[in-house]
Amino acid sequence: MKVGAQERNAVATRNRSFATDLLTLASGTVLSQFLGALATTVIARLFAPEAFGVSALFMSLVGILVVVACLRYETAILVPEQEEEAANVFGLSIAISIFVTLLAFPLFGFGARTLANTLKSPEFTPYVALVPVGVFLGALKLTLDAWSTRRRSFGQITSAQVLGTVGMVGTQIVAGTMGHATAGWLITGTLAGAGLFSAALCVHLAKSSGQIVHAITPRNMWVACRRYRRFPQYNVLSSVLNALSWQMPTFLLAAFFTTTVVGQYSLGNRLLRLPMALIGANISRAFFPRAAAAQLKGDLAPVVQNALHYLLAATLFPCMLLALISKDLFVLIFGARWAEAGVYAQILSPFTFFWFMSVPLNPVLPVLQQQAVELRFEALSFTTRLLSLVAGGFLGSILLTLALFSISGAIVHGLYSVAILKKAHVPFVNVYNLAAPHLIMTIPAGLIIVAAQYSGLSPKIVLAISFVLMVLYYCRLVQRNPTARQLLSRYVGSI
Repeated sequence: MKVGAQERNAVATRNRSFATDLLTLASGTVLSQFLGALATTVIARLFAPEAFGVSALFMSLVGILVVVACLRYETAILVPEQEEEAANVFGLSIAISIFVTLLAFPLFGFGARTLANTLKSPEFTPYVALVPVGVFLGALKLTLDAWSTRRRSFGQITSAQVLGTVGMVGTQIVAGTMGHATAGWLITGTLAGAGLFSAALCVHLAKSSGQIVHAITPRNMWVACRRYRRFPQYNVLSSVLNALSWQMPTFLLAAFFTTTVVGQYSLGNRLLRLPMALIGANISRAFFPRAAAAQLKGDLAPVVQNALHYLLAATLFPCMLLALISKDLFVLIFGARWAEAGVYAQILSPFTFFWFMSVPLNPVLPVLQQQAVELRFEALSFTTRLLSLVAGGFLGSILLTLALFSISGAIVHGLYSVAILKKAHVPFVNVYNLAAPHLIMTIPAGLIIVAAQYSGLSPKIVLAISFVLMVLYYCRLVQRNPTARQLLSRYVGSI
């Protein structure tokens, strides 16, 4: 009995610790994403879909190159037991990103017009030369984020998130209201946000980690480069495939359709990824160092199961809502010209759910040194998405294109989630027991919304009903979880 009580206390402590870090991260993310979502309602009315489309092309190019800018050594920062070794991995990541950026400047400077014409978007030409700037800022952001996560400086991460969001949307809104509603100012705002995020974490790094950073030497960086060579060997290709899989729609939709379609897709995709930025990314941040520590102790399965519990609780209901009400939500918030973006979001929502479930658990594979498994799934994901987009593009239907894309993505990420849980030795019956209570609460709410839609109620009333149901859902979750109640009470009290 005493052993059982000790085990229960250990589990409760681990859950509280995980939830505390998650709440700390989520508090800043909620504020930054709330500010971003609120500002987007203004930005979407100031900037046309074409401007969003050109900006999306820029960010897609940056997104692909950022994943190779550090050769994925930034993901190895969380693995070493010794701080000095981790600091040298950090220094190695920064050095590689600088080298990659210097190589990119002439490439994108001289090839700007050719690249823009290849994408059938000549209006993109003036902004191609800024891609290396975006790559460096993105790589710096990833590296500083990984170091701060290792140090569990979650409060500083949340502050940096808020500062970056304010800088980004502030720049875009000021430019739009002054009559400069161009893609260039959308891009400038994004770069400003990334720069402010990195600057905030650099200041904290200088204050808190100065002595450890002084341990960085070329020799130690070379030793770290060789020791963690499996990360570039496996993770670079898998990460490139993942980035290409995500950014591929932007390029192919521009090639088969128009930049207006790309803009509509971009805004729809932004809303769909909001829950991931709000919850999933923070679960991943809080989960990675715990997974690494748990693996060293041979106790990985309970940590993975705990993270899965938070994922299901946080994402199942919002994904259901987005599948049902996205079109009306977009029209109400962004205006009638963005109705098509809402339709795109509805089509993509099934895939989004399975993506939410797999990506935050992804650190299990590098922790277990199973990068080859990740690579195989990324190759499968890339192939199926490419075939879906090309098939739909040749058929000339944007709705069919996105439907095929969504179905293939849902299947692949569903299989990916199963593979991760299997590698972590989480029994399937435990997954069922975790999912069942959330399904029991989600399905009736979905039926109520569908009934309201088909009864002829106005879209505003349907949206109001959806909001009430969502509040009730999360209140029920808090009511059933003592740890969540305690943390929420503490958080509200601190405010």
